[in-house]
Amino acid sequence: QAEDWTDRLYSFDYNGDMIYVEPLTRKGTVYIFGAGHVSKELAPLIKHLDFDVVVYEQRKELAEKFPEGIKTVVGDFNDIDSHITMTKDDYAVIMTSGHIGDYDVLEQVLRKDLSYTGVIGSRTKVAITRQKLIAAGVEEEKINRLHTPIGLAIKAVTPAEIAVSVAAELILHRAESRKGESK
Repeated sequence: QAEDWTDRLYSFDYNGDMIYVEPLTRKGTVYIFGAGHVSKELAPLIKHLDFDVVVYEQRKELAEKFPEGIKTVVGDFNDIDSHITMTKDDYAVIMTSGHIGDYDVLEQVLRKDLSYTGVIGSRTKVAITRQKLIAAGVEEEKINRLHTPIGLAIKAVTPAEIAVSVAAELILHRAESRKGESK
């Protein structure tokens, strides 16, 4: 673990005194769109892994069921910019309750420059969504950077296992981004 810090820590000899400098960088927020079974497992897990987490859901009754310390936002999937502001350091994890919600969120977040965008779902669902996104004018280059199906291939089945696979992919992306190896 010390190796991870060596790229970020510097010391200088200034008139015989050592000066320690650690560059400050903004840690991105993981925005989880959808408050279903996988989100309920994923949010506390990645919070424990030192990610800032915000769960965004249309249905208030689902958004209220997250543990203390997990920020939730209730808003329409068709108008996320009215409720949140995402930056180039942020992550979008899309796992709404259906194809329409996934598309509505994807169409908005793919127009932004984010560090990471991933969507849960089958390859067939994603292929159909891809065609709709192209028709809506979303740049194909941005669509090609989409992580889907989301998560590392560990043959996950249960919501908790899927959450672990997604968390692993987020950890990998964060580590590669720190080293400048992000795709």
